[in-house]
Amino acid sequence: MRIAGDQLSIRELTVAVSDVTGEKYILLRPGGLGALSTLISIARFVASGTEDIYPAWQGMQYMRDMLVGRSRNTR
Repeated sequence: MRIAGDQLSIRELTVAVSDVTGEKYILLRPGGLGALSTLISIARFVASGTEDIYPAWQGMQYMRDMLVGRSRNTR
């Protein structure tokens, strides 16, 4: 099954959400992809002994992979 959809940049996403909700959303950049990768490594190390089904680092890793385009459907 293939599902196609829009591909928005982060800036385009803030505009779309602002338009839909009527509230002003702004872009906040606390760091780059390198900083996010470092945080993921630290979170994985700290959570290595837990048996969580969805550990916190998994969401961060998903976000990083989405931002670098690893999930893009090219077919």
